[in-house]
Amino acid sequence: MTARGFTLLELLLATMLTVIVMVGVMAVVVRIAQPLDPRDRSPGPQDQARQSPPIDRWLRVLRTDLAHAKNIQTAENKITLTGYAALSDRGRGPTHRPAKITYQLQTTNRRCWIIRRQQWLDELTSDNVQCDLIGAGVSRFKLFRYSAEGEELSGKYESMSSDASEWADDAAELGHERHGEAEERDLPHVIRHRWAYVYNEKKSRYEYQLIDLYDIDALDAHIERLAKDLKKAERADERKRALKLNSHLAFLQQKRERVLKLLAAGVLDDLLREESGAMRSEQPVAWRLRLWLDATDARQTAVPEQAMLVRQVTIQETHSP
Repeated sequence: MTARGFTLLELLLATMLTVIVMVGVMAVVVRIAQPLDPRDRSPGPQDQARQSPPIDRWLRVLRTDLAHAKNIQTAENKITLTGYAALSDRGRGPTHRPAKITYQLQTTNRRCWIIRRQQWLDELTSDNVQCDLIGAGVSRFKLFRYSAEGEELSGKYESMSSDASEWADDAAELGHERHGEAEERDLPHVIRHRWAYVYNEKKSRYEYQLIDLYDIDALDAHIERLAKDLKKAERADERKRALKLNSHLAFLQQKRERVLKLLAAGVLDDLLREESGAMRSEQPVAWRLRLWLDATDARQTAVPEQAMLVRQVTIQETHSP
């Protein structure tokens, strides 16, 4: 009887079986090492996203939205802001594009989620709405407005640092709404510095820039470039690009007509003093956001009272009884 050794195939099979057994043993050891009570262990990233409302992240985004809002409407579990606080599709960075932003609660799988809905006002396409899931764990919220003396105010807020009626006109123009003969202002107020979608010669691309509307020469140059690129887009049958360029071209042309009226009337000096703050003053406005945490998430979230400053904005968290 002759003895023989293991073949190469048998050695490979034995190695595979050993690895499988060791993986099973390690899984059992790791499972035993974990605490029985999940509250005794530190939550992982998935646990934090599922159990703890990302209040800090929401406050950072809300701070920016409030700072750039020209019009703010508050209701139970809903905040609607209109201004230049749009976020980009990629990276969610600021773009200074006009947008309507809504925060509201939405119930999914018996849980309340905070949804941020952003609608661009300068883009007339089917995909001009962007929704972001802020987080869960909040059962109710409301934004309150207070005067400088601490008195609670009600109603819609319109920023005094910019002309609210002009912003409403901008939104209507960008939305292609027709006013007809309803506008009877002979000398409308025009904010001198505005964000506009214009061509950047240094970067060789279009982007939002803060331009001086009182500089007629520069304004004419922007209008001429927009009209030139609009014709190119129409010849190339780029409908989406042509629609966007045409919308911004109409916006600048309308502003140019208003500025020409102001120049002809000789009232620009008064408006410049008004823009610098010599003829108007804005009283500070305080905001307070009250959050009622979901009972299922209250034990996982111990967020102390937080404060942030945007026109003396105060954020206050309150647990539901």
